[in-house]
Amino acid sequence: MKKIYVLPLIICCILLVSCGENSPTAAKSPSPAPNATIRPLTTSPVTTGAVTAATIAISNATATPIPPNVITIPASGSYTGSLEVFKKVFEATGKANSYRFSVVSTGVSLSGVFVKPDRISGNLETGGQKAQVVLIGKDFYFSVDGKSWQKSSGDTSLSDITARLNEVIPSNLAGSQFYPQSDEKLDGKDVGVFVIETGSPNSALGTAINKTRMTYKYDKQTFQVVLVQVKSGSSDAEIRYSDYDNPTHKVEAPA
Repeated sequence: MKKIYVLPLIICCILLVSCGENSPTAAKSPSPAPNATIRPLTTSPVTTGAVTAATIAISNATATPIPPNVITIPASGSYTGSLEVFKKVFEATGKANSYRFSVVSTGVSLSGVFVKPDRISGNLETGGQKAQVVLIGKDFYFSVDGKSWQKSSGDTSLSDITARLNEVIPSNLAGSQFYPQSDEKLDGKDVGVFVIETGSPNSALGTAINKTRMTYKYDKQTFQVVLVQVKSGSSDAEIRYSDYDNPTHKVEAPA
């Protein structure tokens, strides 16, 4: 029997969009057991048959040849050529103060609304179980029936979650590899596409590397991100973004 906390399930979902963190190692996030039960938030661990949810794994991956159109993102200076598109998407998406999002990974999904700088309201599903969650600053609310709510305050990891959601495209990508791609169709609409890989291949030594690959798809009119596909070792996630800056986006503490 292993221990599982409710809050790390949320952290697991959000860390899947941690595209800009080039940490060499992290704990692996296995799929919840089919009979896993979401329980009210408590200060003590809940025993269940599920494994512990944790942050996304960035596993060692074998170095692959770099395509000829690869561009290294500079630390500073002007963005020219294909990187002009990257700059437009980065700025247009970053200016938004709110959006709808949907994160899907193996066995876990979280969808809802994010309002800058630190408010989330959404629905969590894991192991066939569903719950509503609200995050406001360092206050975390959790309900399995939408009527009675559990509250936890002061968890410093919550600030990390909202900091990551504040950056759809992370700001710490200097040195990462940028790959322009051909346009695609998404939901019947033309979208621009580019790929970013973090981690540097050590081709001279032929050793394994820690690598995260992120495929960004963006609206060609607004230049705002609509889809991110993340591949990190054996872990995959898909994050959709929509409804940017809708004035109806509000996140309040449950009554």
